[in-house]
Amino acid sequence: MLYYERWPPCVLIRTSILLSFVRFGSIWDFCHHLSLTFLTIRAIASAEETIPAKETTRSYVPIQPTQEATTNASFSHDPTTT
Repeated sequence: MLYYERWPPCVLIRTSILLSFVRFGSIWDFCHHLSLTFLTIRAIASAEETIPAKETTRSYVPIQPTQEATTNASFSHDPTTT
C-alpha cells in the first residue's frame, strides 16, 4: 500500500504544491506568494492620466405635463353606463 492511498481524496495534496509548502516554509508564505502571483493590483490613475470631461452646456427645460386637464370630459369612467 502506498503512503497516499490511506488518505481520502479530499485530503490529498499534489506533490508540487506540497513541495512549494516546504520551499516557502509555511502555509501563510505560500498563500502570500499565490496572491502576488495570480492577483493583479490595479493602480489608481493620477489626475493627469484621467480622461478629461467633455464640455457640456446646461439649460433649463421645464417638465411638460403628460396630458392636459379638462373640465368637460367626453368619456365617462362609470363602468355601469354603456
